Amino acid sequence: MHSRSRSDLLKNRFSRYLRSRGHSVTWQRTKVLEEILKVAPHFDVEELTARLQRRRAGVSRATVYRTVGHLQEGGFLRELDLDTPHAHFEVVADRVHHEHLVCSRCGRVVEASDAALEKRIDAMARKHGFAIVRHQVQITGLCAQCSAGARSGKKGGRG
Repeated sequence: MHSRSRSDLLKNRFSRYLRSRGHSVTWQRTKVLEEILKVAPHFDVEELTARLQRRRAGVSRATVYRTVGHLQEGGFLRELDLDTPHAHFEVVADRVHHEHLVCSRCGRVVEASDAALEKRIDAMARKHGFAIVRHQVQITGLCAQCSAGARSGKKGGRG
């Protein structure tokens, strides 16, 4: 799907969601969603707030947090547990299911899909009588860059 049409589709769906819950569709909420769609697939709210402040977008920190809450409640965002002091989120509306590889040194997050793994997870759930509602697999380790740095005795940085 073309990124412009994806953005418009998500904005329209979010507007409908807000109205269905009796909330106003404000330019600030729209601005927050637009900024989320511009950032990397994974973000934290403080980074998002700082980006909006640098752009002089006129959106308060409280509005950013409330809007992220609405997006999460509406199924547009999912909170990720990346073993960091603050929450990270990703856009999940209209995206293909994937797992995460997380670098414990630099914080890099890689999305990975594997059809064979999905089949094994489905088989494991069936074996134990489970109907999967959702699942997530997260593998924590060192990315290639940090592994190379560890082997050469260098410290990997954020990146």
